[in-house]
Amino acid sequence: MIEVVRDDSEDEEDKKKAKNILKKLLRVMWGQEKLKMVIEDPSGNSAIISEKAVKSKL
Repeated sequence: MIEVVRDDSEDEEDKKKAKNILKKLLRVMWGQEKLKMVIEDPSGNSAIISEKAVKSKL
């Protein structure tokens, strides 16, 4: 979805924001930057399988 905004939006500010989000995600994937992910799952069916994952009650 972010790529669609980057490629198809007529608003230059939206394109710039999309490019910045994609750059940040690449830095996270390469381990150059950290990212905090919050999963709201009232049914309790989601999970992140990782030794580094932190679980807390909402």
